Amino acid sequence: MRRWRAVTFDDWEAKARYLDGAAWVDARILPSVRRVALQLARPFGAISPENQGELAHAVFQFVQRRVRYVSDPASEEFSDAGVVIETGWGDCDDKVRCFVALCRSLKIDAFVRPVMRDGEFVHVQAVCRYPGSDRHPKAMLGGWLVAEVILRDAKLGDDVQDVPVGPHGRRLA
Repeated sequence: MRRWRAVTFDDWEAKARYLDGAAWVDARILPSVRRVALQLARPFGAISPENQGELAHAVFQFVQRRVRYVSDPASEEFSDAGVVIETGWGDCDDKVRCFVALCRSLKIDAFVRPVMRDGEFVHVQAVCRYPGSDRHPKAMLGGWLVAEVILRDAKLGDDVQDVPVGPHGRRLA
């Protein structure tokens, strides 16, 4: 059964805060989130600061490649990370929430942020950091790396502008 609810927000920062808080709850209470997080961590042994970078990349690739991007049909809808994992699809809000929930389940710092261009809200993204992420060539201040999970050719650390465009001049979701 798909669990979702329609919500309105005063501003885009409020939307990002809502998604961020919801991801925190998902990481703590949803067994499917913990199960998938542990499956992703299994090849790396015990979860430790030394392997959090590899874990962050594994979570990024899972959400980017295994969760298909599907836009909301008519209105803004939000699914919890468990539903996104179970169905294998979601829009940018859902995919970002799932990424953050999985990271937090593995003790990786992550949060949801609104993306603004020329004062206009255009998107939500996740950012994450782990011990050593500050040495990544695309790390922002504090070692934060963008996790652009809806674009197929993005790498962890790429922002939207870093992703190549396809043959029709569009970035591929």
